[in-house]
Amino acid sequence: MTSQFIDVEGRRVRVKLAGDSGAPPLVLVHGISSSLEDWAAVIAEFATDYRVIALDVPGFGYSDPAPDSITINALADATVGVLDALGEMRPAQWIGNSLGGAIALAASVRHPDRVSSLVLVSPAAFGRSVTPLLRSLTVPVLGKILASRPNRNSVAMLQKQVFADPALATRYRIDHAMAIAKETDAGEFSRRVAAEVASVRGVKEKWRRQLLAQAAANPVPTTVVWGAKDRILPASHAGAVRAALPHADVVVLPGVGHMAQLEVPERFLAIARPFLAATCVTEAQSAL
Repeated sequence: MTSQFIDVEGRRVRVKLAGDSGAPPLVLVHGISSSLEDWAAVIAEFATDYRVIALDVPGFGYSDPAPDSITINALADATVGVLDALGEMRPAQWIGNSLGGAIALAASVRHPDRVSSLVLVSPAAFGRSVTPLLRSLTVPVLGKILASRPNRNSVAMLQKQVFADPALATRYRIDHAMAIAKETDAGEFSRRVAAEVASVRGVKEKWRRQLLAQAAANPVPTTVVWGAKDRILPASHAGAVRAALPHADVVVLPGVGHMAQLEVPERFLAIARPFLAATCVTEAQSAL
């Protein structure tokens, strides 16, 4: 299950594929300033039943950006473009964390034939509050400095904020985040995306309101998982999910932070797997 690079219209995109290629597709979408390693604890489990496609979203991790891929809609289109390059045209189940949750939600609106269900993990789009570390990227001059001059202390601080238990911010995760920041332009891309979706005051309302209105009008089966101790996007946003997407199920996990799939993978799988099984679109069904 090692990662590989594929060509997407002349650009390199990093993916990790697991499971039988004929099994129902499952797409895993990470958040801002992150990579497909955010799914490391659950890929093997999902691969027993699905064709798992985890990717560095174009512009993040080790993937080259797609043209104009700064807005949530453009990131959703770019992610679907990766599936096209892989020849995966079937309706897929999508799991998105943080910004990846907003990307998955946008994909369900813009490409309804490619998204059969959603699992959203602490997704962006449901509230204004967000960690000051993200808001700082939107500040002129300061944001550019932070993006272009990564230091281990700031990277470690963000990694520790991700988890309710800071000890889970392992040396491996910090080293990996530092490598991406030093070896690629992902830091600058993250700054540009952050400035698009947020400001120093928090997550911008206009794009959130538009996306949620579109998603409510074009619902797909959805389960939302939120950590009660999320310090990136607070669990208070979970109440907005119920108001904006009344068709969605919402589960708040006590004692858990921003990445339930890494922090408590067994508990996360106990929620996600039954939902995915119940909403799975098989290849035979999709061919009808």
